[in-house]
Amino acid sequence: PDYLIARARTLFPARNAEAKVKAINYLLPHIRRMPNRISRDEFAADAAQKLGIDSALMRQELKQAAATRRDSVAQAARTPANNALSGAEQMLIRALAAKPDDAARLFVEERLHREPELYESLPAQAAISALLGAADPSRLLADSQDAAVRSMLAQALLGSAEPVSEHLAKETIATLERGRMEHRQRELRALLAAASREGRQEDVQRLSDEKLALDRALRQF
Repeated sequence: PDYLIARARTLFPARNAEAKVKAINYLLPHIRRMPNRISRDEFAADAAQKLGIDSALMRQELKQAAATRRDSVAQAARTPANNALSGAEQMLIRALAAKPDDAARLFVEERLHREPELYESLPAQAAISALLGAADPSRLLADSQDAAVRSMLAQALLGSAEPVSEHLAKETIATLERGRMEHRQRELRALLAAASREGRQEDVQRLSDEKLALDRALRQF
């Protein structure tokens, strides 16, 4: 079995998500031929380690594929290039997929539950919502029936083996919060211009007050 893993690493030497998926799919037919489930699970775990797949969710997907003798994980793990997740989205997914007592996960969960508007407009909203609502996030990649969610999870979790630090989680949430405030600032400019043109003085005053408060908050951010 070791030579198969070595062969997969030679054939697909890149360390990005696409290469890892190709390496996994190269190995799966060999795993399927193993008659003993325990042997298949052990080989899958060994392959995940040697291929640098440290994500618990992706390891679970590989184990599921091995256990059920599926031919491929590519459908679950392949995301079109034009749907690439931003760095912030990948960080949120990776943090929410961490162990239950992980500091970054606890921080991100608390903020997103309290302020869902931070992620509701993101392309990865469905995957983030699924993780927030999952009883066991470590099984979501294997169990989700939503192909788009599975694809986003795989893209984020195969892309990096580095754990998310609490500091990085806080920086990312702050970036999202600032982006939301700047978006509202642009909205207020347009609303103010329209209210001024139409002579709606009460609306002008109300919107001006909100914009001034938002301008101050952004300067102090």
